[in-house]
Amino acid sequence: MSHVNAAALVKIELDPQGETVKVSLTGHLGPAFPAFRAACIAVGARYVPEEKCNRLPLGGLPQLLQELDKGGVGAAVDAAVASRLAEEAGEAQRLLAEGRERLRASEARLEGKGNILRPYQRSGVEWLAPRRRALLADDMGLGKTVQALVALPDGSATLVVVPACAVGVWRRIAADWRPDLRVVVTAGREGFRWPDAGELVVVTLGSLPRPEDAVGMAPTGVVLVLDEAHQLKSRQSLRRRSVEGLRMQVLAARGRVWLVTGTPLLNRAGELESILRLGGLFEEAFGTKDQFARLMDVRRGPDCEPSPEVADRLRRVMLRRRKVEVLPELPPKVREDHLVQVDRATVEACDEVVAAIGGIEALDGLKPGMPDFERISAVRALLAAAKTPAVLEIADEHDESGEPLVVMADHLVPVRALAGREGWAVVTGETPAEERSRAEADFQAGKLRGIAGTIGALGVAVTLTRARRLVLASTAWTPGINTQAEDRICRIGQDRGTLITRIVADHALDRRMTEILTQKQRLLDATIEASAVEAGYVGDAVGDQLAKAAEDAARRVQDLTQLAARQAEDQRESVLRGVETDGREVQVVGFRRGPATAAEDWVRDAILRLAGMDPDGARVLNGVGFNRLDTNIGRSLAEQMRDGKLWSSKQWEVAGKIARRYPAQVGRPS
Repeated sequence: MSHVNAAALVKIELDPQGETVKVSLTGHLGPAFPAFRAACIAVGARYVPEEKCNRLPLGGLPQLLQELDKGGVGAAVDAAVASRLAEEAGEAQRLLAEGRERLRASEARLEGKGNILRPYQRSGVEWLAPRRRALLADDMGLGKTVQALVALPDGSATLVVVPACAVGVWRRIAADWRPDLRVVVTAGREGFRWPDAGELVVVTLGSLPRPEDAVGMAPTGVVLVLDEAHQLKSRQSLRRRSVEGLRMQVLAARGRVWLVTGTPLLNRAGELESILRLGGLFEEAFGTKDQFARLMDVRRGPDCEPSPEVADRLRRVMLRRRKVEVLPELPPKVREDHLVQVDRATVEACDEVVAAIGGIEALDGLKPGMPDFERISAVRALLAAAKTPAVLEIADEHDESGEPLVVMADHLVPVRALAGREGWAVVTGETPAEERSRAEADFQAGKLRGIAGTIGALGVAVTLTRARRLVLASTAWTPGINTQAEDRICRIGQDRGTLITRIVADHALDRRMTEILTQKQRLLDATIEASAVEAGYVGDAVGDQLAKAAEDAARRVQDLTQLAARQAEDQRESVLRGVETDGREVQVVGFRRGPATAAEDWVRDAILRLAGMDPDGARVLNGVGFNRLDTNIGRSLAEQMRDGKLWSSKQWEVAGKIARRYPAQVGRPS
């Protein structure tokens, strides 16, 4: 391992807040500079031009030291860095040990009820528990809420931000798995407060304090959990800015920020960047925006082909497991497109829109906010309404056979068509949370034949595994949201193969929109899905990794101290080489030294006396002090000595010559 040596020109220091490290150069690296730059890029360090240094989170330092060693670049580590690493390592190891103990205690208590964590969930707890910032991105239906709850530190003060529909889920699971935490649900913005120790305060997205609201100081060590974090992807939204304010408070209080979502990337690469920035994870994963753009191939838009390196970088901050890998016993999901004819008026409306936007090809570059997007949105609503007869026909078939059915749509018309149907419940955005939970429970208990809802209201935070078939009358424009809706029936508890039926109108417009959704799915597959890991994966043990880095840093500090001592001794020998002394210990600072003999004591005193006699700087001819030729250098030497800067050997020689010119004023050396 390459520790500190005389050529170590990389200096690593701790920032005042203790959260990041500053990596700077103390000299010219020459041929080693490419290796230094490559190491910084590899760990996602961000260059700060105004500080002329690179910055990276403290947690990224272990890898940086490895990369620098690999490139043969020596690094000098500040003692404060080694101390902080050791502190973080100790805390991470303690939290991991507590998490494992909670696992054992929880399972022992709940074993009689049949509530036992699966192996991948245990690994998830071990991965999450020691981390200050993390993104838990398991597939929908794999029990992320349970993992987050069990990973919470003992007696922690925890603030959970959730969609309104998920409040009941957190209440129910916390009661089973963390009865030691008192669950408090706040009421409205005015009811917001930070949790006390041992409390789990649940705040809905709609009741977040405004960004300008005074919320007080966050308690030390508080944990902020952002459930369904993808709903905060818009960086301009009021709720996003509110959460960012809370996050800053939490991190300033040495707290933790955990993001929980099965869909960190819904549609476009920029959404992944937004989610990572929300959790303070972007720099650790990608370093800079340019680096992210290069690896994600964003310039090619929908046809981008992200680098395989993206998956490795995401694993630094994100844990994702897929159902197909961690639950091989889960029945497979089969998708089918059900092509249907629609009425003539809808066909003509579709034809008009295709002509207005300049042809089917214009759909490829369509984005929200464009004029054509409004036309497409309007015709999508018409298509959804036109598919309603096909939905009702499928519902009739299931009612007759007694097979339960779930119907969802991105539009209201197909859903409302099932309202009032005997044995059915309908859930929309207007449905109260209690009524929504009751409909879910009644369906799962076999009290309902079917349940229908909008994707926004029914496609998240519910379990509908009694059904094996889901009919999507219309889909969201975002593939991740559709997948999330599908996984209401394809999740833990499902014991039959599932069928996802997507209703597609037999028109070029609807067929092409379906193809575009499939293309968007490819981006998810190349990034989020590619980063998925096996069931038992826990990554590098954070505590062990930090402890090893702390030991390495401590060795580097010791090396640096020894090097500095050797250099100081070499410098001292160099300064005193050829200097006669009277046996005294001569003070040496850098290349300057104090008096070595009684004669030099006299020289020093003489220069100081002469400077003190002549405050006018030889401007007046008065026979005291320095003459005009000597005054500038003489006064400079005196000032230097008074400031404790001492003199170089050459200056001692010059000072001696000057002092001897004034025997009448200062006498002669004895």
